Amino acid sequence: MPENSPPVGFRLGAFTIDLRSRSLLRDNQAIALPARAFDVLVYLVTHRDRLVEKDDIVAAVWRDVAVTDDSLIHAVSVLRRALGDDAARPAFIETVPRQGYRFIAPIQPQAPVAQHALFGRRAIAGLMVATVMALTSATLWDAKMVDPASKTHHHAVAIAAARAIHDFLF
Repeated sequence: MPENSPPVGFRLGAFTIDLRSRSLLRDNQAIALPARAFDVLVYLVTHRDRLVEKDDIVAAVWRDVAVTDDSLIHAVSVLRRALGDDAARPAFIETVPRQGYRFIAPIQPQAPVAQHALFGRRAIAGLMVATVMALTSATLWDAKMVDPASKTHHHAVAIAAARAIHDFLF
């Protein structure tokens, strides 16, 4: 990942934090999280190199809202449930009693998709669509001129080509 481009998410084993959509995914399935719990998770992950004090998390996530430690404790509990984590034997979030939390799971930051790669894929797809349309038109025109009974075969070829383009794109 280039040094000056911030990550768009993080991989943590089977989980993905997608910062663009503000979602937590497990095996590409969204896991419902309250907004503050998601913010706590992101804060812990982005400060994973150290113990994060409770007051720091509250100041960053709740900003100017007066909350008790219970709000933070509840958010961490929600996160542990979503991640399948256990406070007694943590794999993701470690509690340091009366101090704060530490994110302990290994992560992989995810870089943004390069614009040229996205453009290249769209350009190839556009060329494929244009080619299939031209070939289909020529084939159907030829089928009309030569043998009306062979149209079914040409339609099947056009449908198979359209499906191949769809599979390539999606």
